[in-house]
Amino acid sequence: MVHRSEGAAIAHHTVKQGYLNLVDRLNLFPQGAPPSDLLYRILKMLFSEREAQLVAQLPIRPFTAERAATTWKMPVALAKAALDELAGRAILVDIVNDDETTYTLPPPMAGFFEFSMMRVRGDLDQKVLAELFFEYLNVEEDFIKDLFTTGETQLGRTFVCEESLPPDPALDVLDYERATQVAETASHIGVDVPDGTKILLCEVDRDHPLLWTEQLMPVIPLVRVKDAQTAIRLGFDLEHGYRHTAMMHSRNIDNLSEMARLMNCSLFVKNGPSYAGLGKGGAGFTSFTIASPTGEGLTRARTFTRERRCTLVDRFRIV
Repeated sequence: MVHRSEGAAIAHHTVKQGYLNLVDRLNLFPQGAPPSDLLYRILKMLFSEREAQLVAQLPIRPFTAERAATTWKMPVALAKAALDELAGRAILVDIVNDDETTYTLPPPMAGFFEFSMMRVRGDLDQKVLAELFFEYLNVEEDFIKDLFTTGETQLGRTFVCEESLPPDPALDVLDYERATQVAETASHIGVDVPDGTKILLCEVDRDHPLLWTEQLMPVIPLVRVKDAQTAIRLGFDLEHGYRHTAMMHSRNIDNLSEMARLMNCSLFVKNGPSYAGLGKGGAGFTSFTIASPTGEGLTRARTFTRERRCTLVDRFRIV
């Protein structure tokens, strides 16, 4: 979590209060955004001052238009119009479930920073915005340092590859930095991790948070259901309507087709790992962004049209 320091506040005394409040709100996330002149320039391109002030008041957890209307002290219809406008520009993520729409403000990284570049837009100069992103993320370095090295919750962690260390000169590696030590001490939380383990599988019930929350960790939760149709429906619910990526292992063509149509994802991989949909062991090409929330799918420099691709691995392949 990043807090606006006294020095930063003095440096940005000319920034209007709405943007200052928005930065404080963004820094309630575990991965925030260190304040700087570049950050405020980025936010001014993405938010009007009024929008910045409104978004600064939004809760961290998903919320409804009614909740926002209460917070903003305005009619529900006006609040919903403002939320839909922000969601239309991918500042907010909106999810429709059983005719009820919930909204959430994503963090900057792997969030609205990325979403703002996922479609060609005429309301802002994306070339200028891209240059500001590059400066903020790669030149100033404070953002990346805070993202990966500081705070209680870090986006990633680096372990020492112990087998690659030379015997001479001798090097001391702390246990905290040893992946083997982390595996060996996992028994303290009731987990027995054999040597050479690369991924953990755990059986959970259908309400377990490991199922419903994106992990970005080598942990796969498994849940048992009575039949394929129940599994397909549960998989659809777990994907949250993001339309990003789905996989299914089955020998039943009808079940594979049913899930592919229901999920309607940019990538649907049959009988293979998810990366098979990006050209490794299957069709497609490597893409660093899948613009599912805004509809374009796999993005590349030459096109921003959405392409849907179903990849079948092993059986029924003729090539």
